[in-house]
Amino acid sequence: MLEVFWQLANEGIVMPGSSVSNTMAGFPWFFVTAHGRRLLQDREYVPHDRQGYLQLLHERVPTPDATVLAYLSESLETYARNNLVASTVMLGVAAERVFDLVCTSVLESLADTAEQKSFSVVLGRNPMKQKLDWLQDKLRRVQQLKPGVIALPENVTLTITAIYDLLRVQRNEFGHPSDARPQPSRAQAYANLLIFPPYYERAEALRQVLTSNAI
Repeated sequence: MLEVFWQLANEGIVMPGSSVSNTMAGFPWFFVTAHGRRLLQDREYVPHDRQGYLQLLHERVPTPDATVLAYLSESLETYARNNLVASTVMLGVAAERVFDLVCTSVLESLADTAEQKSFSVVLGRNPMKQKLDWLQDKLRRVQQLKPGVIALPENVTLTITAIYDLLRVQRNEFGHPSDARPQPSRAQAYANLLIFPPYYERAEALRQVLTSNAI
């Protein structure tokens, strides 16, 4: 029982003591922190509950990619241990894998062979911004030219490109050596783990549409 409470304390959910003003009492006395009270109100994805988080993801994304799950699980595990740099980097890799899967599906669904060749060249280059810009422009044009014909998920362009870019930038910031010590906040890492599932869900919904529609 004490091991469980120490784990909860390590995750910032409880603190030893009978109250904020009396933390010297120690265990078995404890109180729920403000952060812990917020978690108790969550009804969707809870990063502290790794099993429940992944189970809900399986319900929303019935056939998740094994590579995405591997990096996401690592991100959740390192977050629980308060290794925030590792958690941020692993989540960024998971997000990039999702983005790559979307790009592959878009490439395969392109009806115009010239456009398909053009996007293939873009994907073969290293600069990520070109891939983001190309995909964003293409999805926007599909929504404008074929409204009601191809039912893309709502706000799919913003969700996939903007959220991925956010996670990518943070991954690069903490994943590359620099003079400044990487110091992501726990709140930032927590927020990242909350926005990842909707990003992945929307990406998979888009890929499902692309399997039966040429764009």
